Amino acid sequence: MGDKKRADQVRKGEEFESSRFRVTPEFNNQYLEAVEDYHERYVRETELGPPIVHPALFLNYCSVTKSPSFYLEPGMAAVVAKDEIEYFNPGRVGKEFQVSWKVVDTYTKRG
Repeated sequence: MGDKKRADQVRKGEEFESSRFRVTPEFNNQYLEAVEDYHERYVRETELGPPIVHPALFLNYCSVTKSPSFYLEPGMAAVVAKDEIEYFNPGRVGKEFQVSWKVVDTYTKRG
């Protein structure tokens, strides 16, 4: 893989490459169908703007495996023991979002 660093070699303080994605109305509706959650806040526009994106959709897209720089050798696996996710505002349908990842701690299983 050239100079690409395997995920298990990324150390404390280093970052994975950030990722961007857009939540279109179609994408949002597909997700709502999958989780069977049709609360008004996810489907109706209000005076504040378009519907908000389901928070679980963000959780799925915040996985470090979504980073363009995430890489493991075949047969390897990574376990994320803890995530901390910060939302600055409710995400609105139709907007583009950026996700970034920074390693704050690592440990080696069994030595």
